[in-house]
Amino acid sequence: NKFMRDGIFYKFVNQATSRIFGDAVYASKGYRAELRANNAILRAHCSNICLPICAAVAYRGIACFAACQLPLHERSLIYGSPDIGRRIRTKNCARHWMHHLCSKLNLKLHGVVGAQGMQSRMYGPIDIEGHCSMVDGRFYLLDTARLFPPIMGGKSTHSLVRPECCLANPDPVNPDSFSRFSRTPESDNKEIASVRELVETKYIPSVVDALQADPEANITEVLHRHGVCCYWLGKVAQCCQERGAFEALKAVQVEMIARGFKTLLYRRLNKKNIVTKEEQEEEPDDDGPDAEERDVVQPLGKYSPSKPGSLEEDESIAVRYFKNLHNDRKFWELLLKIMGKAFPDFGDPPEQSSLYKTRVVRRIGELTGFRLSKEAGIYTVRIEPVIKKLDIVSRFQGMVPDLETQEQDVLARLQTRQAQIGGMHPSLLGILTNLATLYENHFPAETGIPKARDLYLHMYQILESLVKQSDGWISSKHAMKERGGHAPNDYHRFHFRRSSCGTHSRRASRTIITVLPPDPMQPLDPQNPICLPDHKQWEAKYFDTAEKLVTLLKKTDDQKRADAVSETAKTIALALYGKRHPVYHKVKAAFSKQTKSRTCTLM
Repeated sequence: NKFMRDGIFYKFVNQATSRIFGDAVYASKGYRAELRANNAILRAHCSNICLPICAAVAYRGIACFAACQLPLHERSLIYGSPDIGRRIRTKNCARHWMHHLCSKLNLKLHGVVGAQGMQSRMYGPIDIEGHCSMVDGRFYLLDTARLFPPIMGGKSTHSLVRPECCLANPDPVNPDSFSRFSRTPESDNKEIASVRELVETKYIPSVVDALQADPEANITEVLHRHGVCCYWLGKVAQCCQERGAFEALKAVQVEMIARGFKTLLYRRLNKKNIVTKEEQEEEPDDDGPDAEERDVVQPLGKYSPSKPGSLEEDESIAVRYFKNLHNDRKFWELLLKIMGKAFPDFGDPPEQSSLYKTRVVRRIGELTGFRLSKEAGIYTVRIEPVIKKLDIVSRFQGMVPDLETQEQDVLARLQTRQAQIGGMHPSLLGILTNLATLYENHFPAETGIPKARDLYLHMYQILESLVKQSDGWISSKHAMKERGGHAPNDYHRFHFRRSSCGTHSRRASRTIITVLPPDPMQPLDPQNPICLPDHKQWEAKYFDTAEKLVTLLKKTDDQKRADAVSETAKTIALALYGKRHPVYHKVKAAFSKQTKSRTCTLM
């Protein structure tokens, strides 16, 4: 069930994973659990732990987990077990990183016992894998599907504790509670019972209140925000009935019906699920709504792989199931049994006659990718893949969860630097650039463009002061005119050198400027100054920043200041390079009115 193609690693649901989770449909939830755990690790902000870029895809009832290829091999494993406890590795460096991660996720250190009696103490589940790449030296964490414990004991390994619920729990939990791979103490299993009690008594009533206040909200987002997984939809429906929150009850019933329909449809399309006795008893008689195509029931315990049907066949099955949802009583009874298993204790079942057809069909399309439409009186289904991916856009955005937090984080770092070294130090350029990029690319134009303009103006002033410390500017006529015709001997020392063409040029010795050490929190030592790099890089950066500033000034209708910046940039280029230098012509062309769209590139 594992393949590699074009640098992408694919995992599909097969017989082994179906037996672990009890059903092929439930096994597909394991891939989404791995994606959910990876998102929780990203939000923990552990800089030493790396994850592959991954996504969970469901299409026509087939679940797949795709991840990028990593520079790893068998000998790179330094933490966890690749064979469910037969070999367990816990190197000190990886153990330290996992301790840092699990402390943020509220997971405890626990003892594990492998398949051959091997005992160890580790953070995270026994089947997790931590690899140290010999190519780039990074620590990669894989197989994180069971990073959080199951919310129910026994065979319910597909319903796991939400990361939000785990963080809100007063005591850390054992991710290997109720595990089939390792023997865990009874006290750890009792902690999960306390988590369930906390969900039932505190989180579910808060979910009902939120849904009653906004019945049109996305119910899964409301559940997850309060630390409640979809397994508790039955309890949420029961709480709605007890409180008389009928608007919230409608939303919960729509979600349960859509998810039960998804299970039925996927089992029919997949044709590779393990069929138990209970499922055989639940199947309708042969004269039911779909008797002519009910060929998925196999002898007990058999695993019956078969080739997937054609696209037209899957579309016709989906259309028939949509019709049976509204018209066929046996199909409705089978759906209620599926809902009773997936969402126990959901109270009074909804009536088929009072079904909210539009909302249910729309929600089924969002969950399964089967979009029902009606054209010229004929029902058709359009099948689309359902893709869930990591909650990350870029490396900079992935450091913090939302735009406001990003802005506050960068502003805090900027204020810390300014308090240490002042507002005109070149070490501020990196932070100012990140913040300007954030405002320009991810904020609305009416608020982001003015803020980005002010930041580029700050960078322009810093770079202008740096450029005016360069050798070429100090020896120029413009600098001499600014200094009143002579150079300050107490600051700069000049010497004369005869050039190849027989003329004399005046050059200044390199200026020593104190800059902040690489660590922004490290105190500045004024006795240990650091020499700035060659001023050529500041010159190139200055002209690029000036050009960007002019563009933003024109967007905000500040033409007068834009013209002033353009004239200053051309004056500095003339002083540094002279009229015959090609760099001066590039700068002049970039800032002239006739060639506004041209870019200035000096490096």
